[in-house]
Amino acid sequence: MCMRVQGRMTYVFKDGSIGYIWPRTEKSIALPESKPPPPVINARRIIEEWTNDTPDEWLEEQAYKLGVTVQSLRDLEACYSPKDRATAFPMRDGYGNIVGIRLRSDGGFKWAVTGSHQGIFLPRCDSLRTAYVCEGPTDTAAALSIGLWSVGRASCSAGLSDIPKVFKRLKIQRAVIVSDNDSHDAGLKGAAMLGRQLGIPYCILMLPCKDLRAFVRSGGTALMLENLLNDTVWIVP
Repeated sequence: MCMRVQGRMTYVFKDGSIGYIWPRTEKSIALPESKPPPPVINARRIIEEWTNDTPDEWLEEQAYKLGVTVQSLRDLEACYSPKDRATAFPMRDGYGNIVGIRLRSDGGFKWAVTGSHQGIFLPRCDSLRTAYVCEGPTDTAAALSIGLWSVGRASCSAGLSDIPKVFKRLKIQRAVIVSDNDSHDAGLKGAAMLGRQLGIPYCILMLPCKDLRAFVRSGGTALMLENLLNDTVWIVP
């Protein structure tokens, strides 16, 4: 199972992450880097239709429930999927193209629209020199809500090829990779894997609460995060 290079068979996890299955062989195979094929669905058209039909009142209600600002949801092009009765977030590739759609129910259940390709959650606002990398669209919205520029990963192991492309294209100078605070070490391993791909100074930040959205909902600010970074080890490639 490879989470980066497209193979002959695709496996979709429950959280929308996509892995590629390769047959086991005695001899390793060097695979050429290639762009992913276009998605089966027209994700851009779907998002545009849903956005046009999403009332401002619904967006305000979702922002209140999530503890984020309305503008952060607009920056991520969040909208309502009437068919799924869920919040929809577009997923983009490293060039900014919409390649899939992540869905989130009010109860927090997450899945992807059938035919989607896995991508990243990239806001439509001006970038800053420092980028925060979060897990999931709602944590990304939380970072945007307190004035941080953030990119979201579909899972703790996703975005290994798309995020470096975005950072290079936008001339990001350093990155803070936020790892969820849970009992598993998958988040830290995924953060380290991404950091090695970036080619810029980065650090891995684990908050004293569950995730960045919980931090913001409890009153956390950008200044508090900056103070936490004073005691964080930065890795320079």
